[in-house]
Amino acid sequence: MGMSQDLIDGLSAAFDGDLSDAVHSFTYQSQSTGVINPSTGVRDSASVIATGRGIPDELNSVTISNTEAGRIGDIELTFLSSELIDSSSNIITPVTDGKVTLRSKVFAVINNPISDPSGTVSTIMLRG
Repeated sequence: MGMSQDLIDGLSAAFDGDLSDAVHSFTYQSQSTGVINPSTGVRDSASVIATGRGIPDELNSVTISNTEAGRIGDIELTFLSSELIDSSSNIITPVTDGKVTLRSKVFAVINNPISDPSGTVSTIMLRG
């Protein structure tokens, strides 16, 4: 087992145990750009829907995150990258045009994910 897998297993266990009170399930949705269909000349697109779990933290001060200024009231969502999966068990990477439903509220994703060096944990900013 590699170090990355050890990190994933340890963090997943922490999400189930010590951190479970702070962990929330969420749904991510976006529209993929698809490819151009050569017979019609129209770009095909598809909905991307994935579920995951993470720890939301409401910003109490202004921060700068991946070129987007966070506002007071924005949500910083930290999640296990390997657990954001679609119905076909594909790992999904959120994009800025996506939406996240968290605690029955819909938020816009306002930055591309920032990941730790191992790619185990990612953080996105949400605005609702």
